[in-house]
Amino acid sequence: MAAVHYGGVFDELHRLVGGAWGLVDAATGNEILPAQFNAVFILRENLVITLSDAEIGEWGNFIGGNWVFFDSSGRALTREFDMFTNAGDDGMGGIAHRKTRTERFIPVMIDGTRDEHGFMSGTWGFICDETAEEIIPPQFSEVFPFTRNLAQVRVGGTLNRYHVAVGGYWGVIDGAGNIVVDTRFDMVRILSDELVAVMTDGITDEMGTFIRGNWGIFDINNREVAPIKFRNIGFYYNGVIAINDGSWGFARVS
Repeated sequence: MAAVHYGGVFDELHRLVGGAWGLVDAATGNEILPAQFNAVFILRENLVITLSDAEIGEWGNFIGGNWVFFDSSGRALTREFDMFTNAGDDGMGGIAHRKTRTERFIPVMIDGTRDEHGFMSGTWGFICDETAEEIIPPQFSEVFPFTRNLAQVRVGGTLNRYHVAVGGYWGVIDGAGNIVVDTRFDMVRILSDELVAVMTDGITDEMGTFIRGNWGIFDINNREVAPIKFRNIGFYYNGVIAINDGSWGFARVS
């Protein structure tokens, strides 16, 4: 497959303005999708995503619009989404395990609204990047791509003018969409396949970024492994965790 552009001109900043994108078979030149999109991105040999009905911002960026996934025959695989995030363990959607398969999950958003600062918020879920099958229905206020078969998710809250989440609570889900660490923490950080650092009583700066709180460790059975009392928790490797309880040191976690 090859994305092709028809029409349009380059402005003084060498940005392509006007025209439309389509999709053709790279071997034969036959049209797969007509040139009617703001953008076409080939994610893998049998999956593309298109953007339509977007406005063009002052810097040539896309504002709004609808994203739809298609297969290599031009068949639409999904409903329209307001946003997607193509990032993860290897830049192609976070790797997760579902039943006996290892797949890449792409975060997608519906019901998106843009605030007065131009930031988009909505409801997030995950689709499979191979089939575009909806794996975890949109239900979260914010998500991170999967890593180690786990993903950080937030429920509730809003984005402030610095695009920082204010309010709401974070937890962790697995590749089946099960909540493995309850969504009741100010912040969570995935340490390993089995362990998650959690924070409560967070204090933020004027931008809304957390600058301190009380940290502990939970496992993916939602059980407390280390009490929530530390100033910070650092890296984890081979059963040893870096912790700050006034000064940095190491502890063994099993």
